[in-house]
Amino acid sequence: MARYISQDRKDEVLTAVKNGLTVMHAAEQYEVSSKTIYAWLRKQSDNTGTSNLELSRLRRENAELKEIIRALTLEKKRTKKIHIARGYMNVCKNKSKLVKPLWKTPIPSIGACRAALSTNILIHANLLVTKVSEELGTY
Repeated sequence: MARYISQDRKDEVLTAVKNGLTVMHAAEQYEVSSKTIYAWLRKQSDNTGTSNLELSRLRRENAELKEIIRALTLEKKRTKKIHIARGYMNVCKNKSKLVKPLWKTPIPSIGACRAALSTNILIHANLLVTKVSEELGTY
């Protein structure tokens, strides 16, 4: 049996749906048929033909995509800092050029002095990686 629903009640339901509440949850919460809500949304669609339901779905999707972009950007920055700290990347104008890590370059057999210097560089590089990892959080 059809019952009268006031305009205030319609506006309240439609506002809830626009703000992200699903039609099914709104139908349960406000005790209105989901078909009725869809009919109201169709009547309320703007001149472009895009309904408010479609707009709210697009807004949710847009927010999810922005979150994914934020996470990927953060991950890229972390990876770049770790690569720089480990010596895999030149910090110069040509940022895409990868170089050999310091500890993988061959040590000339001139003497123990160069071997000690190379070991010292390796220790400092590892300390730098540890420090960067602590600043960025667990990687």
